[in-house]
Amino acid sequence: MGCNRRCGNETSYTQTIHLSCPVEIFNAVTPNGDGMNDELILKGINCYPGNVVEVYNRWGVLVYETKDYNSQGNTFKGYSEGRVTVSKQSKLPSGTYYYVVKYTFDLGNGIQYPTEQAGYLHLENNE
Repeated sequence: MGCNRRCGNETSYTQTIHLSCPVEIFNAVTPNGDGMNDELILKGINCYPGNVVEVYNRWGVLVYETKDYNSQGNTFKGYSEGRVTVSKQSKLPSGTYYYVVKYTFDLGNGIQYPTEQAGYLHLENNE
């Protein structure tokens, strides 16, 4: 004879799921030395070694590129470091730029997902 109702038997368990760090991108850069948004802030990017960050101007020219962003002070501070840069000491003009952030999202079980976040950032380089 089966039990059509709950019969008083209950089972419970706890499952812990560890999620990787989310990457939050602050898309305003105002490198004026006031300590606020002086560089492109990528909160959580340090969780993803091997990440790549690229910044393009409005004509699609690469003006900044680095690997392992913010690992050794390598952050975008409004200066061009692209291959066609004439003067690396000169700040880029104020305006809208396009960023691409690439990293690998690791589930911890051997499965990895290449991830890409892209969007626009505003650079205000008033002196």
